[in-house]
Amino acid sequence: KAPFQRLIYKILHDIPYYRQFRIQSAILFVLLLSSIVIITNILGSNLYVIHAKRVTIIKKDMELVRTLG
Repeated sequence: KAPFQRLIYKILHDIPYYRQFRIQSAILFVLLLSSIVIITNILGSNLYVIHAKRVTIIKKDMELVRTLG
């Protein structure tokens, strides 16, 4: 959790007036879970791409992962 929190604050640091932002721990947890879901979908899509002997993930692959979920 701490490395992810540092990453979020590093991203916020690039935004002007970033010191005005306060982030609750629940929001960090939601961001962490949603990023895990996105990465899992991309990795699943990559398996279909490899099976189809392609090198690029297309919309159809992402939809298949979502459908089979």
